[in-house]
Amino acid sequence: MILKNTLKDGITAGVFRDVNPVDMAMFISTFLDGVLFRTVMFPKFKYKHAISCMREFVFEHLEIKPAP
Repeated sequence: MILKNTLKDGITAGVFRDVNPVDMAMFISTFLDGVLFRTVMFPKFKYKHAISCMREFVFEHLEIKPAP
């Protein structure tokens, strides 16, 4: 709920492009659940790197692209 509302606020403020905030929040949350699971199952898993890659991917996806 907090993540969804933050995405909605960012879209309204023009910080993020118009995406479905429910789907994007579910994607982020599911990814982080997976990182937690992998960290428990594979102690050598580099969770900080995985989260950094996901963060970069999400912000790139949310970035407002200039019109051609």
